[in-house]
Amino acid sequence: MLKRVADGYDVCPKVRVADIIDCDPLTWRAGGWRIATWHIDFVLIDARTAAVKICIELDDKSHARPKRRARDAFLNSAMRRAGVRLLRIPLRRYTPEQIRAILAQAA
Repeated sequence: MLKRVADGYDVCPKVRVADIIDCDPLTWRAGGWRIATWHIDFVLIDARTAAVKICIELDDKSHARPKRRARDAFLNSAMRRAGVRLLRIPLRRYTPEQIRAILAQAA
């Protein structure tokens, strides 16, 4: 489901990581296969071209657990190597103005 947001972007919720990035064979053997089951909370795409602009992960308390921190580090590295921007923000209620400010700051 796409939702049009300001500035010519659409937002896609719960997108599979493997639909955003590819892993090279070495990364795949070293654990990259796990991304086939992982999801990104939100992906902002260009409304005209559908190019991925920024991925957003909402981090709740579970992200402080050692296993989750290791998973997050692997995902951060994979996204960085693929040249995809990943923004992590704490999970809480945000006003539309706060969300716009966070995205403007990340741009």
